[in-house]
Amino acid sequence: VVGGDSVGRTTGSGQGSIFKTNNGWRGQIMLGGKRRSVSGKKKSEVIDKLDKLKSEYNSGNYAKQSNMTLEEWYNKWLAMHASKTLSEDSLSYVRWMFDKYISEEMKSMRVQDLDRRTLDTFYVETFSGFSRNTVQLFSVEFKRCLEAAVDEGIITNNPHHKLQLPKTKPPKKVFAYTAADQKKIVNYCKRRL
Repeated sequence: VVGGDSVGRTTGSGQGSIFKTNNGWRGQIMLGGKRRSVSGKKKSEVIDKLDKLKSEYNSGNYAKQSNMTLEEWYNKWLAMHASKTLSEDSLSYVRWMFDKYISEEMKSMRVQDLDRRTLDTFYVETFSGFSRNTVQLFSVEFKRCLEAAVDEGIITNNPHHKLQLPKTKPPKKVFAYTAADQKKIVNYCKRRL
């Protein structure tokens, strides 16, 4: 029962059930004649996910179930959407960033299973100590990728929206020679030739 203490008991349509698994908790709910399943490490996480599904269904803001993985989606997005707005070099760079920084485990996740907690963990574990520029470049494109999934009806909202990025390394200080020092260097080089 969503929000209750029962474990493993099925109730009427739209109520749902929650049960313990080897890896955590799993919940199921019937919406519009189709069974939807969610999982999580904590029972409270599964309850929240089921409540969210019910709320989305009741408000008409409900995405059809899709088994599309993040890797499948970002490859489709790169081919269908990003290629229209990015240069060939930029597109190659975005593909390289996605392949390099997104773990195999996360690539194999269903897009519909991504949530803010998963993305928070991903950014902290992956980008701690990176330059601000690198994190922001990746973040902008990843957010666009997930926003396109919303537009396509694969997910109902973008878990990347208003995501707080981890602290990054401060930019390196650049020391430039003064004009007088530059002249001295040029004169020195001329004398050496």
